[in-house]
Order: sequence, then C-alpha cells, then structure tokens
Amino acid sequence: MKEKTLIPLDGSRSGEAALHFVEDFIDKLKPGEVPEVTLLEVVTPRMEHISVEGGYVDIVDGREDPGKATAEAAEYLEKSAGVLRSKGVVVNSKVVVSENPHLSYQSIIEVEEEIHPDLVAMSSHNRPAVTKWFHDNTAENVTRKGKTPVLLVHSEM
Repeated sequence: MKEKTLIPLDGSRSGEAALHFVEDFIDKLKPGEVPEVTLLEVVTPRMEHISVEGGYVDIVDGREDPGKATAEAAEYLEKSAGVLRSKGVVVNSKVVVSENPHLSYQSIIEVEEEIHPDLVAMSSHNRPAVTKWFHDNTAENVTRKGKTPVLLVHSEM
C-alpha cells in the first residue's frame, strides 16, 4: 500500500518544520516503500490591519496580483519538493486560492477530502495562548474539523 501524506506549507521557514520531519522520516522506511506526498500552499490576499476605535478591521490589500502570488507559490512548492524527490518520493504540488485568510484551514480540509491522504503533516507555530485566542489557528482547525489524522510538528522559530 502506498502511504499518502498531505503537507500544507505557508512559505515560511517555521512552516517547513513538518516538511523536514517527513524528509527525515522517509530515511527510516524499508527499501521499496514509495510514499506519496502532496505539498499544498493556500494563497490568500494580503490583509492590512487598520486600527479603529474599539479594535481593528482587516482590509484586503488589492494591490497584489493574485496570479503572481499563485505562480510564486507553485515555484516555492517545486523547490520544496526537491529533497523528497531525491529520496524517491512521489511528490505532487497544489496551489489553492482562498479569498479569506482566516479560512485557509477550510481549503486544506477540502484538499484533504479530494486526495484522501492517510496523514496530514503540518507545522504548528509556537504562539502564546493569548495570541492563539485572538488569531485564527489553522493547525488547530484542521485537527478539529478535518477527518484525517494530523501530525503537528512544532517549529523552533
């Protein structure tokens, strides 16, 4: 049986912790086992946080070209696939565009439902509990709302 793993990436070094964990894990597989990995990046519009009385509002930064962001994400995923491919792993890459940066976890779950991986391996940024309360926690939402087991790898950054 071919094991399938989905690895969502966000383009950051700390977001690559799960990728590096999987790369190291592959070295421990028996000869002849060929896993399949799908690298995913969810492209969202950049948001500007504008302070207003009583809090802040998020406004989409319309200056960014979504086509350029998608092309950069695809290039990043191809570069990230290099080490896995050198180890004989079948690597697919997928870029998904989400209009709402706070709902990127939904895009990850949709891809999960589409490709039916055995595991989702993703990085969890080490944020203080108060920060997690105020900001959307993608890893936590994928873990709670998705149907596939999730391996959370805490980044050191």
